[in-house]
Amino acid sequence: LKQLGPVARLPAMTALRALAWGLAAMAGLDLCAVGEASKAAELSLKGKLYTLHDIDAKRIQIPSGRYIVGVADGAKEAVLQDMQATFEWTPETAMRSMPMFTGKLRDEHVRHLLQRKDVSFIEQDSVVKAFGGAEPVADQELGPM
Repeated sequence: LKQLGPVARLPAMTALRALAWGLAAMAGLDLCAVGEASKAAELSLKGKLYTLHDIDAKRIQIPSGRYIVGVADGAKEAVLQDMQATFEWTPETAMRSMPMFTGKLRDEHVRHLLQRKDVSFIEQDSVVKAFGGAEPVADQELGPM
């Protein structure tokens, strides 16, 4: 796990996405070019996937907490500038080698991000246990990546 660096500390679904992005980049592929960014962004919350339409139709309240946001390759800076301008929000971590960032988000932040075409996914940060389940990360449990 030491060799994987920050990827080893990501939740399971996000770690797999990060691995896919890394392998694609090494192979010279752009996942955005093969449809990753063309589908609606999804929110992964307690193991279930939701689109903005699902959230609005079911009137789901998105809990405040730590989230991981994946964006289209090359779009991270524009998304972060938009979040700063709209909400005066900055990420806790903007990953250098992957099109992702992490931070504390509220319902309005998540809904705003889900409306953007350059956001691929949003996932509630959680601790994944080897023998079952995942629990949301408490603020003090996640250190810097």
